[in-house]
Amino acid sequence: MIPVILRMGLLNYAIALLFISGYGQTRDDLLKAEKMRFKAMEEKDSLSLKNVLADELVYIHSNGLKDGKQSFISSIASGQLQYQMIEIELLDAHSEGNFGWISGRIRLRVKVGTADPVNLHISYLDIYRFQKNQWRMVAWQSARLPD
Repeated sequence: MIPVILRMGLLNYAIALLFISGYGQTRDDLLKAEKMRFKAMEEKDSLSLKNVLADELVYIHSNGLKDGKQSFISSIASGQLQYQMIEIELLDAHSEGNFGWISGRIRLRVKVGTADPVNLHISYLDIYRFQKNQWRMVAWQSARLPD
C-alpha cells in the first residue's frame, strides 16, 4: 500500500508534468509566437528566431527550396534573405496537447541576395510544438497565391 503522502506527491508531480508539457497553452499564446516570429524575421533578430524555431525545423519556402533552422537563421542574419515587410491577412490557429498549427495568408516583400525585392502573396501551414515552456515552430510550407 502506497502511503497517502506519497500518492499526493505523485498526483502533484503528474499535474505539474501536464502543465509543463504544454497542456493548457492557449490559442492566443500560439498566435503571439507566430507574430513574434514574423517580427523577428523583419528585424533580423537571430536570438528570437533561435528561441522560436525548433532544432529540427523543416522550412519549405514558396519557391520549393528547403531550409533547416541554422541555414534559415544564417540567411537572414547575413542579409542574403531580407524580409522587408510581412503583412498578416489571415491567421487560423488550433492546438491539441503539445502541438499547434496555423493556416494563414500573408503579403510580404522579400529581397534575396542582390536581386530586387519581390512582393509575394502566400498561403501557408505551419506546425508548432510546445517544448521548453514555449511554442517552437517545427515545420513551415507555403505556396504563392495569385495577386
